Amino acid sequence: MTQDNDGGVDRIWLRDLLATRFNLDELRSLCFDLNISYENLAGDTRPAKARELVAYCERHGRTDDLVAALRQQRSERFADATTSQRGERGPRHARPGATLEGEGSIAQGGSVSLGAGAIYIVGNVEGGQLVSGSNNTVGGQDAQRGGIRVGKIVDSDDVTIGANLQGGSAADAAALTREIMSGGITVDEVTRSNKLTVGLHHIADPASATLDDLRQEVAALREQLAALSAEASLDSEESQDAEEAATDLATAHAELAKAEPHKGRVLRNLKKATEVLTTGAEAAEAGEKVGGTLLKLAPLAALVYQLAQRLLG
Repeated sequence: MTQDNDGGVDRIWLRDLLATRFNLDELRSLCFDLNISYENLAGDTRPAKARELVAYCERHGRTDDLVAALRQQRSERFADATTSQRGERGPRHARPGATLEGEGSIAQGGSVSLGAGAIYIVGNVEGGQLVSGSNNTVGGQDAQRGGIRVGKIVDSDDVTIGANLQGGSAADAAALTREIMSGGITVDEVTRSNKLTVGLHHIADPASATLDDLRQEVAALREQLAALSAEASLDSEESQDAEEAATDLATAHAELAKAEPHKGRVLRNLKKATEVLTTGAEAAEAGEKVGGTLLKLAPLAALVYQLAQRLLG
């Protein structure tokens, strides 16, 4: 969670929380609790309603009321940034541009975290920033807010960039997939560091990924898709999407097995597979569907495609 210059909660963070963690019925209920007319908020989509609700509260001095309601309804998203210090329960948070040292820190935007143990950098991490220590996570559950770029990772062990890329709800999966496709994850420099992963299964060093890494990721994605396709819980539309995506992945996998794979064919089929899964995620999001398990593969497919673009594009 970030804070603005007046010590309050950042409006963009509030808007994103409302747009990604609340469905329309929950937003309506929240407005009812706040005695705010839901119908008078412009727009029909969650992002529009979220934006208008935050703007309304700012105009009428109700932001504190909104934050109090959100703290009650989504308490897990509100570790207290003002009282949580090193040695106390809960992580520390920073506004963009800040530097944190110690354990359990959370740096957002362009912030820097230094230290050992469960350190998170969430959001747009710009080049030139430094991650140092052990058991660090860059991105975490909220990986990809338009892309993550880390300038340097030095003297670190067990660093994960963009963990937990399989989103929970259909809305999470759709949003995360769009963010990955528009941003991606990059690391400019890795020095004296071991066991780095970037939300995938087989990438030891994101700065020097190879075609073999890509082959393993495509194979792993095919296995996951096959396992999910066998589940009786998939509806008919999801089953068709799974079959179509499986065909595209099989074509890409076969092409990658060649000594000199055709770059365009690999990229085209990986993109098609990603789009099939993404379309399903967006359709479920539009219908406020909680989302089948298949939709959770959309962010992972997008990241595999991003990797292929870096290696073959």
